[in-house]
Amino acid sequence: MKRHAHRHEEGIALLLVLIALVLVAALATEVSQTAATQGRIGRNTMNDFLLRSAIEGRANICRAALKYDATNGESIDTESDDWSWKNKDTLSSWGERASDASSSSQGPDSSAYANTNVQIVAWIEDERAKVNLLGLSRPRETADFKNTYELLIRVIDEFREPWSSLDQSEADASEMVDDLTDWLEEQSDDDENPMPSVLSGRGRLQSINDLLRVPGGKWKKALLFDVLDPDADPDDGGTDYGSGGGTDAEWSRSNGIPGLANYLTVHAESQANAPLRININTCSKVVLRALFDARDADLADEIIENRREGAEDPGGSSDPAGGAAGGSAGSGDAAGADDESGYFKNKGQLTRVEGMANALDEYPRLNFFADTRSDVFSIRIVATMVTGTTESSFGDDPDQQTGPRDITASYQYREVVQRTEQGFVTLFVERRHDPIYQQNNQ
Repeated sequence: MKRHAHRHEEGIALLLVLIALVLVAALATEVSQTAATQGRIGRNTMNDFLLRSAIEGRANICRAALKYDATNGESIDTESDDWSWKNKDTLSSWGERASDASSSSQGPDSSAYANTNVQIVAWIEDERAKVNLLGLSRPRETADFKNTYELLIRVIDEFREPWSSLDQSEADASEMVDDLTDWLEEQSDDDENPMPSVLSGRGRLQSINDLLRVPGGKWKKALLFDVLDPDADPDDGGTDYGSGGGTDAEWSRSNGIPGLANYLTVHAESQANAPLRININTCSKVVLRALFDARDADLADEIIENRREGAEDPGGSSDPAGGAAGGSAGSGDAAGADDESGYFKNKGQLTRVEGMANALDEYPRLNFFADTRSDVFSIRIVATMVTGTTESSFGDDPDQQTGPRDITASYQYREVVQRTEQGFVTLFVERRHDPIYQQNNQ
């Protein structure tokens, strides 16, 4: 009997040991998984910190380029200035410092500040090269509303003119603008919904993306944003929807068929009821054509050609990294010195363009909007965390890099700033962070 009881106790002990082993194994597995998860979260947190730091530094560099441009030459802004799209490579790399033994008194590694894990693409857009939709928020009887209303219809009618299958008719454009205007009036400033507050369930036009919320179903993503051209030759040089035709890589942006968002902006400047202006030295051909009535729209090509004659400045470099005193191409004496060609110093010089009337009164919309200076800009930055490369800098030849390169996180940043004599006023900020968790981070 005692032997039977002893065997029973041994069986229970064995069962308890087995249960304990299972629990220990489960606990070990849980600890291992938790450690792995926490490790990935930790790496993602570090990535986020590095990306934010890189973006903050790059945004400061972009502001410096804007400030440098404002104090270096005449008070005009052009599509060849230090901040412009054609200088995006410089803006993306200016300020990076890599290891250089010859420039360091403390050894070859003391100046190696370039982060090998973050890749930056930065550019600046002139918001005064676009149509400010806030003009539609002003009273219907004002010149601001009337001219913005007519200009937006013309832009919608023009922006995909070269692609007949996607082109919008003037009737389509009128319906879209009427839907937008009605919606904006419903969201107008009142005691129950004062600016800038927005009640739950209601909204205002605070960014271009808000256009997708306009009732009527006519403001669609396929119209608002770039789309691929199914008939495009992949070996073609690209589509120029920046400043006037051709496939010269210096002037073109190969993004397929442009969306309407490229020509629209929403920004409220620091001063109340700021005048609506469009910079004729930076705006696209689409916007320029829309500033004219259809019968005179071809004059936009002449304006583009005329101002491009001022794109080259033999007097000096406009490279901000070099710190040259030559200034931007549109600011020096070489560009447009004879007042016959080059960038426009004032809107009155538009009359020098071949085919233009002697008085801008002949073109009421152009006369209302035209300006030669910009004060509102979008600083746009895309930072990506890349792992796997063995090189010390992304500035090296990519063909010489070894090992896989995996994007583990991406951070997109946009800040709309107004440039003033005192500095910068931030008007709008939007961020998008896309972490990518990986099981094996090699």
